[in-house]
Amino acid sequence: MGWTYDDSLQRARKTYQDTADVTVSTVTRQTDFEAISLTKPRRVRGAHLYVDVPCFEGLLGEPEEGTDEDMLRRLHLYAREVTRILEIDFDAVKVHFQGPRLHALSYRPVNDDAVMVATAVAAAAAIAYSSSIFNDVFGLTGEAAWDSAAGIDFGEVIATKNGVGGDRELLFLGAPANYAAKMLKQGIRIAAEAAALLPEDVATHVRTTDDPAIYEVQVTLDQLEDLCATYGWTWSAAQSRSRLEEAVSKHPAGCATIKKPTVKIDKTALGLSNSKRLPAVSLFADIDGFTAYIDEATSQDEDLIAAVRAFHTLRHEMRETAVVGYDALRVQYQGDRMQALTYLPFDHEVQAALSAVRIAAALHSVATQVMPQVVGAKAAKPLAIGVAAGPVLLSKLGEHGKRDVVALGPSVAEAARIQQALDGTQTGISAVVYDLLPGWLQLYFTQRDGSSRGTAAQSTYIADGLTLDVLERAERVAQQEEEVTVASTSSNFARPSRPVASTPLRPWVR
Repeated sequence: MGWTYDDSLQRARKTYQDTADVTVSTVTRQTDFEAISLTKPRRVRGAHLYVDVPCFEGLLGEPEEGTDEDMLRRLHLYAREVTRILEIDFDAVKVHFQGPRLHALSYRPVNDDAVMVATAVAAAAAIAYSSSIFNDVFGLTGEAAWDSAAGIDFGEVIATKNGVGGDRELLFLGAPANYAAKMLKQGIRIAAEAAALLPEDVATHVRTTDDPAIYEVQVTLDQLEDLCATYGWTWSAAQSRSRLEEAVSKHPAGCATIKKPTVKIDKTALGLSNSKRLPAVSLFADIDGFTAYIDEATSQDEDLIAAVRAFHTLRHEMRETAVVGYDALRVQYQGDRMQALTYLPFDHEVQAALSAVRIAAALHSVATQVMPQVVGAKAAKPLAIGVAAGPVLLSKLGEHGKRDVVALGPSVAEAARIQQALDGTQTGISAVVYDLLPGWLQLYFTQRDGSSRGTAAQSTYIADGLTLDVLERAERVAQQEEEVTVASTSSNFARPSRPVASTPLRPWVR
């Protein structure tokens, strides 16, 4: 267990060598993206769509025994209907769910940019109207009702796969897949460049916003169903209602089961009837500046291959560091970001917090010390890492055979928000995590109210350049100082029995 520079360097060099035969081709027809391999990435031109339920975090609250089962049931049925809308009604591709947030791609008809974007717009509108139907079917009104938000961008990205053995995921790298997610607020928002591609009968429903780079879509239900008839999309409000009502009848209240894990979690076994609730520490590690780097590299296959090889090498080493080195659970890859949880040993929040910060420090060592030796300084990108602690729900969402592992809870969202506000080489932790750390490690974190990339909460503590060698040196000094203190005391007095330090009991639920 743990991480060492020499082992990491050896693994990274092997991974980089294993990608020596990377070749890049372009998608020119309907493609099975699941068949894409690590060494055969594809250029894909299309519209990227993100759909979210902005109110979900507030509706879920802190995961608590006996209160989350029906919320989880609703989320599962919502995810199933959204998947069917995309893949059956609009012939789009579901990439994955990131909690209630969905990433999807519209890339057909190939070479028809206008229809690709129109499909994404119509699918976003259909999901919004189906969310209203969802509320009606479940009897959700007022503050209990679910809302919908969507972001759309268009362009060329790189489709690839990364991971180990059965732990691989499809990834899309590039600005369109990144920027669409950043537009999520309320309603349907679309990048100006994507809006300019829309056919006239869809463009008539686009409006300007206060931001000249972003437009919004406003379309009535009748107008949407007319567009569906024109373009051959099969969605209708009546069909969506029928599917939801059938799903509810097949999955009545009480069908969701959430238990506290007693053994190491097996991601493949998760599902509606086997979800987990546990105290955990969430970690998001993002490759800083990678989107701009790969967008620049796409102009030349030679540069793109170098970028893809560097990405796979870093991503593999990130996974090995967290999962193999520190026994963390890798939840998802989200583009150039990795999501992981530390939760072992069970009910020992202090150890989970310390493990998460060790992982963060080791990941910074990988990015700043190992990667330059393997891929060169230009391709070696730093990491921005956010960490937060709290109760988490683990489950799987989506249609059978295409389900995605998701972690739910305010602390998960907090860790993501912290990460997004950081620059490369920084580690940000929540106040709860800070309070769980030993004093010698707290000294490396400074409370801040923001950074150059946004505004972090006042309860965020940030360390810059905290690599594992720095952390371990500080730990050794603290241990030596403690030994000197103990030796000095014992030379004058009989050494008393040392009381066992009490472990704070889940400070996030105080």
